Amino acid sequence: MIFTIICEELGLVGAVGLMLVYALILYRLYEIAKNAKDLFGSFLVIGVMAHIALQAILNIAVACNAIPNTESPFLHQLRRNVSPGASDGSGRLF
Repeated sequence: MIFTIICEELGLVGAVGLMLVYALILYRLYEIAKNAKDLFGSFLVIGVMAHIALQAILNIAVACNAIPNTESPFLHQLRRNVSPGASDGSGRLF
């Protein structure tokens, strides 16, 4: 959502700037994970980095119409046929 607002207000320069800010944040998180004192700290930072990266990629891809912002009907039907009840959010245990 922030990507679309920045693009609307600042155009291409703002979009490229925001992507550079995302890249800088991810690079710094990588450096922090590389220099962590223990394995837990490294994994913790890698998890935060992966979460931020995935959210940024999905946000930019939806804003550019590279991926749909809702589930495609084909995948919805496939999930419904393979695992009945899983698509309605009921959370099956078995």
